[in-house]
Amino acid sequence: MVAASFTAEPPLTIDRPASQRSHHAGLARLRRCLWLGCAFATPYLVFLWQTHFLLQTHFLLQTHAR
Repeated sequence: MVAASFTAEPPLTIDRPASQRSHHAGLARLRRCLWLGCAFATPYLVFLWQTHFLLQTHFLLQTHAR
């Protein structure tokens, strides 16, 4: 009975690939994650970049003012 359940469905081969739908769903999920990651990371990175240059400029002005 157990052996019959294993042979009920033929194994995956080149002729019978995995579901294309699940592959496309995985790619869509990856694309969405990358898009959301970039959408949230970009403003944060811009903020860090601006803060770095503001602090660097402030430090340079303070050291040259002495």
